[in-house]
Amino acid sequence: MLTISLYDIDVSRKEEKYEVYRDSVNFKGRFKLSIEEMSFQIILHGGNARTSAMEAIQHAKDGELDIAEQKIQEANKEIGEAHRTQTDLIEREARGEKTEIRLLLIHAQDHLMNAMTVKDLAQEVIELYKRIH
Repeated sequence: MLTISLYDIDVSRKEEKYEVYRDSVNFKGRFKLSIEEMSFQIILHGGNARTSAMEAIQHAKDGELDIAEQKIQEANKEIGEAHRTQTDLIEREARGEKTEIRLLLIHAQDHLMNAMTVKDLAQEVIELYKRIH
């Protein structure tokens, strides 16, 4: 099945054979991510955010404060992507769609919350390194 993020295409020039939905494009038919796919999206973006936040700390330790700030922005972007998927889950439930709570989804939520915490702490560490340098 062909899935493309809306961020990767110009939806103003979409062809008739594609139907565009909020976060995906599907050839000839509606496509909705499964709970497993959404969970993996949250894990992916949460993990990327955590990695960027940890890299930000290392750059701050090395005195590369501009790069550290860029890494925080990368982490923010990744957290935003994970939040978008999380919001889709919440919207589904608000529409009355039953969401099956699975261990994978709980694990994904843990990844996101961990990433957010690491990013917040990384920002504080960067501020401390700014005072030193």
